[in-house]
Amino acid sequence: MMYAPYEWASYISPMYYSVQAYFANVFGSTSVSPYLLGLALVGIGAMLINIVIIWFFHKPLQVDEA
Repeated sequence: MMYAPYEWASYISPMYYSVQAYFANVFGSTSVSPYLLGLALVGIGAMLINIVIIWFFHKPLQVDEA
């Protein structure tokens, strides 16, 4: 029911995996492990993106020697 960009963004959102894991845990219809693995992968991916951004754009501060 969502437009394509929003539907794509929902799959890389941590909320999708946590909600699906919760539903799988409460209703017991499927295994929780694929959703928890997806949540961990999204977290690791976000951390790697942040590390790359800081690595490229971080400027060290000047230290005055007094």
